[in-house]
Amino acid sequence: MKQRSNAELLEITTTLRNDYQPEALVAAEHELNSRNLTEEETGIAQNELHIKKLEEEKKKEKVKQVEEKVASISDLFHPMTYKSTDSIIKGITIGLLILYLINFISSWSLTKMTLLNVEYWDFTTVIHFVPLILFPIGLFGFWKLKKFGWTILTILITTSTVAALFSTLHGIKRMLEEDKQHFSSNFNIEFSMPEYGMGKFSSQLVQFIVIGGILYYIYTPRISERFEIRNRSRLIVVGLTAALNAIFWLALYF
Repeated sequence: MKQRSNAELLEITTTLRNDYQPEALVAAEHELNSRNLTEEETGIAQNELHIKKLEEEKKKEKVKQVEEKVASISDLFHPMTYKSTDSIIKGITIGLLILYLINFISSWSLTKMTLLNVEYWDFTTVIHFVPLILFPIGLFGFWKLKKFGWTILTILITTSTVAALFSTLHGIKRMLEEDKQHFSSNFNIEFSMPEYGMGKFSSQLVQFIVIGGILYYIYTPRISERFEIRNRSRLIVVGLTAALNAIFWLALYF
């Protein structure tokens, strides 16, 4: 015990008494009494213990904050955990951000080529760049629970949903035409779809289901009312966007 500081001996004989054997406590008390500490030395030792206690509390608080953040992030994706509207919104935002980054990376070669050939810009360039620019703005507003965030995302997701729907319908039309041509050339009806057509159809169908599901969820009152979006405004935003896009794709595909 002679190697112990005054503060350590004081801590052993007070707050840590239950952590030591009786023989060790007796030795610590004997060593502390033998030093004949003055009031000033005792005050210094007590002050050191107080500072040590504050540092330990700060460390515990930091660990607690990290654990709470990890738990809140995991709760966003845990199917059995009740989620508040705000946590659902943040989960949707994170999911959409991931999809945006995947799409941005996969289409980077096209984006780069377009930027390097300004002289060939046309209406398709606008179709390509507008979502790339507006989507991050919408995500930011959606995360911050702003009306413009919900509005921008709803317009873009509605546009994507309609595009996926018409791509799926166009895929069905192509497969039917391929089957018809195959029948004409072989005089034999095959009820199985061509491998390429089936793969393309499945991809477009999954895309439509996923994007349509996201649109349906952010359209629900539980989400839209958090942004103070009224029912009439919801219907106008989705209905008008869907109608304009339907006209465009009908003219393109049919």
